[in-house]
Amino acid sequence: MAEETTLRLQQVICPSCKRPLNTFNPNKLLTECPYCHSKLVNPLVKPKDVPVPERILTFTYGGEKCVEEYMKEAIINNDYIPTDIFDKIRVGEIVQAYLPMYLFEGSYKAAWRCETLHAETVDGKSVSKWRPENGNAVGNFSFMCLANISEDIPKPLRDFTKVFPYDSIFEYSEYTDDAIDFDDEKIMTFERDVADAEVWDIYGKDHVENMAQEAAVDMLGGSSYRNLRVSTSYSLNNNKGIYVYAPFWYVPYEYENEKCSFVMIDTGEHQNIIVPIDLTEKNYVKRKKLLSQGLLFLLLLPLLVWYFLDFTWACIDFFCTLIGLGLIHSALEKQIENRLSEAKAKRQAGAERL
Repeated sequence: MAEETTLRLQQVICPSCKRPLNTFNPNKLLTECPYCHSKLVNPLVKPKDVPVPERILTFTYGGEKCVEEYMKEAIINNDYIPTDIFDKIRVGEIVQAYLPMYLFEGSYKAAWRCETLHAETVDGKSVSKWRPENGNAVGNFSFMCLANISEDIPKPLRDFTKVFPYDSIFEYSEYTDDAIDFDDEKIMTFERDVADAEVWDIYGKDHVENMAQEAAVDMLGGSSYRNLRVSTSYSLNNNKGIYVYAPFWYVPYEYENEKCSFVMIDTGEHQNIIVPIDLTEKNYVKRKKLLSQGLLFLLLLPLLVWYFLDFTWACIDFFCTLIGLGLIHSALEKQIENRLSEAKAKRQAGAERL
């Protein structure tokens, strides 16, 4: 009988129960044996000195149960989600993570100019003319940007945190050695891998310029405008970003093999959900709205009445058509509302069965 060819594999054996381990979190110094729950050093991790943050926004709210409730509410209240989602949903491992962020605070000034449309009376007639206009918009900014550009962080979580509002409700403290329990298996902690100046150039500068543009448009007060030009200057506090650890939650889940996710800041104040779409429901609403818009052509009928009969009958026909279209539009909107409400009630019932 021919001798078998063998190769040597490396295994990590639990020193307590002697059983092999094959699952490790690459961001944790310690790992736990799933059989006897003994703690041992993670073989994937090598100790490394990293800069400590200046501030830490701590996990202070309700934990995993609270995150699950936020996620349920988001699924229930979003339209076009399948009504059987809670019967078929498969939730993955909930990720609780401290992400490295740079907090940028400061002020901006936007000098703008454009042309706005004004009504004038010329020779007894009302005409519209474009006039040059300019002004200055000023404001303050306070937001965070992600200080990690690697793919170690799940993409939905990366996209959610690239530029993030800094709210006054955040409870923060100065960093101390015992501020974070790095041995806590439930919390992942990522390190920064990019300098604040580079993050400002990638995300921060454009965000401030967009804020300045919006402030300039707000000053126009809804007036029609064209050729808007905005020149922005800014003052960044301390000429740098403050290195911060911020607490986020990430929940991957699947519905009929479609990958989705839910992400939120620990406070729940800001969240985002990627959901499966019930195309039957969405197309139903689309058809009703197209029908409502398509019926507007009936407003042309009074012109035919005027042409073939007279102006009086045309006016009567116009008002009757207008009333009829209003009633039809209200009925179609009610049908849409009832359909979406029924779907929401079914999702609510499914959540209560969990």
